[in-house]
Amino acid sequence: MKKILYSFLALITLSIVGCDKDEINPNDGRFGGDSDTAILNFVEDETTGDVTTAISGCGGDTFVTLPISLTLPPTDVYSNPSNSSGLTVNYTIVDVEGSSAGLIEQQGSVVIPAGELSADIVINFPDNLTNTLEFLVTVTDVSRDNIYFGNAENTGEVARTVRIVTGNDIFLGPLAVEEQQVGDPQVYNYTSIATSGANTNEIVVSNIYGENSESQTTFILNPDGTVSFKPILENFLFSNSSVGNIYFNGISGTYSACDGTINIVGELRYGPGQASSIGPINFTFTK
Repeated sequence: MKKILYSFLALITLSIVGCDKDEINPNDGRFGGDSDTAILNFVEDETTGDVTTAISGCGGDTFVTLPISLTLPPTDVYSNPSNSSGLTVNYTIVDVEGSSAGLIEQQGSVVIPAGELSADIVINFPDNLTNTLEFLVTVTDVSRDNIYFGNAENTGEVARTVRIVTGNDIFLGPLAVEEQQVGDPQVYNYTSIATSGANTNEIVVSNIYGENSESQTTFILNPDGTVSFKPILENFLFSNSSVGNIYFNGISGTYSACDGTINIVGELRYGPGQASSIGPINFTFTK
């Protein structure tokens, strides 16, 4: 009986050894034949997605860094890109908002050195902009023809949006919120969206308290770094089946455009004449 078993195991071993690796390559040799073939993409920022934001006028860094990389599809398990000869990546800049001509170089190139798989496109900008700029950085061509743009089908656009903002425009878009009621150890985290208000020093912030993403509360960002608020009835948050409409009442606040933070102390008001309240509550909004 043992001899039969051993013979059976030997047959299985021979069958496995005899398999041709190419027969099970999920890429059918598409990428495996050339170790320099790869997909080129910008590296996506986990927090900002495909938009990179910086601020002008704060005296800090006056450049943005856009990492690019060479990768292979997850299904290619037999090879890795080697980039043995290096790769030159050329790009152009096209305005979306404002005019960057004369302020930012409109085209350029970067080299991914031989043996490496990534490099940084660095965009310099002046620290005295008077208006926000938004532009698209797009890879136009590379120095080898075995590079796929964006995906394995070579049909993607390798592009990234850059916003160089001035003043309070830094707060527009998603804001990370940290909320904590005074006396309560629990901290709540969620996201609000800020849009431009009716006046240049106003932003409209959604989803305060994290209960209604459609709610809109206006913050008035004063020149002295303090925050003011609209009357309570203009700051509806959400409705509750027990107490009815609930509104936000701002008590005090400060902000720093250069730090990208807004700190607010407020409360929820409800009931007849909005006389009942929950709070005070501390809110920190961070870009």
